[in-house]
Parts: sequence; C-alpha cells; structure tokens
Amino acid sequence: MDERQQQIKAGAGLEDSRINEDFKEFLEKWGTWLLVVVALAFGAMWGYQKLEERRVNKVNAAFAAYEGAAGSTNPNPQALLQVAEEYDGVRAVPDLARLRSADIFLHAARTGLRPGAEFTPEGELMSEDDLLSDEEIGRYIDQAQGLYGQVYESASASGSILAIDAAFGMGAAGESKGDAEIARRGYEAAKQAAEKHGRPILARVAEKRLEAISDGVPARPTLYASTDLPELPRYEPPAPTPVETQIPVVGEDESPEADPADDSGEAPTAPEGGEAAPEDAGEPEASDAP
Repeated sequence: MDERQQQIKAGAGLEDSRINEDFKEFLEKWGTWLLVVVALAFGAMWGYQKLEERRVNKVNAAFAAYEGAAGSTNPNPQALLQVAEEYDGVRAVPDLARLRSADIFLHAARTGLRPGAEFTPEGELMSEDDLLSDEEIGRYIDQAQGLYGQVYESASASGSILAIDAAFGMGAAGESKGDAEIARRGYEAAKQAAEKHGRPILARVAEKRLEAISDGVPARPTLYASTDLPELPRYEPPAPTPVETQIPVVGEDESPEADPADDSGEAPTAPEGGEAAPEDAGEPEASDAP
C-alpha cells in the first residue's frame, strides 16, 4: 500500500514537472508576442478614450459657438454661416446655423431693413444705410431660399425633424418672392415631413397655407420710409378752463338774527292788544247740567 502511494506521488511529481516545462516552453516561444498583444490592447483602449474625449469636446465647442452667434440681440447671419462651415458634420449644428441664418435673411427682406439695424429710443432708424433696396431684398430672399433648401436636403437624408422647419421656410420664401409654385412645393414638402415625423398639427398648418395660395400669392404690401409718409397734424389739447370757487364772506351787517330770548333770559311778553294764553290750557271741563 505504501509502495503504491509512493508511486502515485512520484507520478504526480513527474506530471507537474512536465506541465511546468511545457509552460516554460510556451512562454519562451510566445511570451514576447503575448506582451505585444496586451500592450496593443491597452494602447487601443487609451486611444479610443482620447478620441471620444476629443469628439465630445468638439461637439460642446460647436454648440457653444452656435449659441454665441445666434443668442445675441442682433445675430449676424454671416457669423452663423461661418459656424456652419467650421463645424460641418458635427451633429445638427450646421443645419441649425444655416436655418437661423435663413430666418434672418428672410426677416430682413420682409421688413426692408438690413440685419443688425439699430434704432433710437424714439423708434427711429439710426442710419438710412440700413434700408434695403428692391435689388437687395430680392438677393436676401434668394439667399434664404437656398439655405432652406440646403437644410431640407441634409435633414431629410439624416431623418432630422429640422426638415419640417426648412420646408416651411422654402414655402415662406416663395411667398415673399410672389412665386406660388415655389411656395406650393415648399408647403407640400412641409406637410409630408410633418406627417412622417408624427406632427399632425404642423401638417394641418401646411394644408392651410396651401389653401391660402391656391389662387396665387397675395401681393406684398409696400413698405414706406418715414420720410415718404405725410406729416400728421399734431394734436394740441385745449387749454384747461379755470374754475372759480366763491366763498361767501359774512360781514358785520349780515350777522345772523339774535335769539328770541334777550340777555336777561326772560321769555318775551305777549303782543299788544292780545291776551296771554293761560299756562294750563287744557280740555274744557264737563258741564254740571243734568
């Protein structure tokens, strides 16, 4: 029994020794390559983390640049277009910047004022150079229409909901130009995009616009400068009428009548030719006649 146990122990020792020898041979043959693979794996992980950090920083910088350009009191459309070009391909920043720039151009064409025009506290235009000519108004509408179309194509390809805003912008630009066909195509695209993204209210709005231009685009009202308008007569309120308040003055000759009682406090005597009434004047006594 002891001999068998010794043989088992000896066999186990030989087996362990053989395993150790095989492991040493494996490390000698593949150890260097194994270390290289592990190092490459760690390097790839580190590189991926750096790339992800850089991507997130770029996205944050893109949105910060857009908010800075669009959030001012008088945003500059050219600054927004620079943001769109600088951060092209970064999330929805390029589409947002071009869409906001198109809105500014279209608003300027509708009001006839250059973007960034300033006014005095009285509401008057500070510089006459900010008034747009008819040629400049037409150019602004064309710029807005082109930007709306660019955003619509990009948003439609990516499945972005911004396609709805861009399509409505194309329709509005067509109306501003007086072109019913361009306006119709824009509103039809807006209706389709709204239905695709599950916005039934916006789809009905597009239908209403299509009905409004079914007989053509209404003529655009003419905008006049304040110098071209007739001067209105100034209103002058009537002078207030003075109100005189008369307070009666009591003089010596207008003193109030004296009290019937004299200074002595005695009652007045009966008038002449008359008899004084008895003090205890009551009902007549009944007669004693039977």
